[in-house]
Amino acid sequence: FLVQVIWSPTVHDMECLVTAWQGCFAAINVQPDGIIWRTRVFLNWQWRGDSREDKAVKEFVEVIVGRFRPHQHIRHAGLAYKYCSCLEEFSQDRAQELAHSCCGEDALGLIHQLRPYLHDLLVRRQGFRSIVNTIAEVAGSDCNLPQTLAELTTKELFVALMSTSPVQQRSQLAAAYACLRLPLPLIFPALCNEEPSTLFSHLHTLACVPREGRELILNLGTERALNCGKTTLLAILALTPVAEEDLDIRPSGAMHLPSLDLLCAQEERWVADAHGHWYGFNGQFRQALLALALWGSGFCLIHCTLGDFNAKTGAPRRELSSILACVSRTSLPVCCGIARIRGAFLLVRDTPPDAFASRRPAIEASLRQFRVLGIASVDNGRCHPLLRRGGAIERLRSQIEECLQAAALDCPSRTPSLEELQRIHRTLIEGTCGMVPKFSAVGRSHLGEELVKLLGKARGTGATASALFPLTAIGRRLAV
Repeated sequence: FLVQVIWSPTVHDMECLVTAWQGCFAAINVQPDGIIWRTRVFLNWQWRGDSREDKAVKEFVEVIVGRFRPHQHIRHAGLAYKYCSCLEEFSQDRAQELAHSCCGEDALGLIHQLRPYLHDLLVRRQGFRSIVNTIAEVAGSDCNLPQTLAELTTKELFVALMSTSPVQQRSQLAAAYACLRLPLPLIFPALCNEEPSTLFSHLHTLACVPREGRELILNLGTERALNCGKTTLLAILALTPVAEEDLDIRPSGAMHLPSLDLLCAQEERWVADAHGHWYGFNGQFRQALLALALWGSGFCLIHCTLGDFNAKTGAPRRELSSILACVSRTSLPVCCGIARIRGAFLLVRDTPPDAFASRRPAIEASLRQFRVLGIASVDNGRCHPLLRRGGAIERLRSQIEECLQAAALDCPSRTPSLEELQRIHRTLIEGTCGMVPKFSAVGRSHLGEELVKLLGKARGTGATASALFPLTAIGRRLAV
């Protein structure tokens, strides 16, 4: 018999293609009653061409980043950029000159011309908004300049700065940018697709040591809730202090989808805001999200709609069920116990209370198998006055805070060392490849053990001060 599979790829093209082929071959290998069934499989693949997002990313790379790549640095290029500063004022004339210089075929890219100005702003603890506004004014008045310059955002400017800087310097740049109380771009695969071993390396300054009591909240959603304003609702909930104009809210630039921003202005609570939807992320991005959530015993805010539930049974559909399964059933043995996600809170978007009330019993009954601590409907979360009217936002915030307190009683909140995050991420990758995870039997950090040995040896010889401060000891000897 003939089996014909007609399939039009969406955002997750290659993963669906592999899944479709695996399903077809599984059907081919069936041998009922000893009879070999010969089947012919035709795959009708309708290619969509480059999407609007792909074209935006391509233009952004050509104009802002240029032909430069991070691996083209000389061996000690980090020293050349470390003390880069600029005392010149960034005027409109200077912005127009730099904008025209980055439009040629062999142009280096605007970010390399702006690097001294950006470093100077970070040293003075000022954001990039003044530079972005100046470039936008110049691009808006000159029709010969690309549209990318007029739509440039502060997040895109920092992402370009990070992706063109040496790996050793990114940790310092991230720490300086986080001091501005701005959302820190943590993962941006559209421009900087790093190796798994260096994916979280720029968190070294912010998360190198464990922090007891720090809560980690992961904000994500399904495809049906893609344009419902997840980040906007996160801003008006005020779970962590951040200005709404500093958030990456659509319509946004080329670096918006997919990406992950870390809101770390408050030491006691970090919020990771994932832009996009679960099935729109590739496997590496989902592994990074799970590693971050397991590392911080995270609590997930999951945005969905009534369309993500079966109309008759109330059971979650495919994408939402996949998210809940990962949140509820993913756990890893680590050196200090079991790493797992503490729970989830479902936000049913663009749903009036009356429409949700009739289906709530069936939905809650189907969610008992998952680690869902609460669920609430949000009616038109993009309109701030409607949410704030009648104390709706205060009631929603109190429900989420109560679930966070209940999750803290079951599993205390903490973020271990950065080394533990990298180990969890590596374990997820090795588990996907079929390898057996290996864990250290010692609960200490390897670097910490070496430091303790060095200090113990120095204490026995009376040279503790010179071991901790070798440059100071050498300076004293030279002075004598």
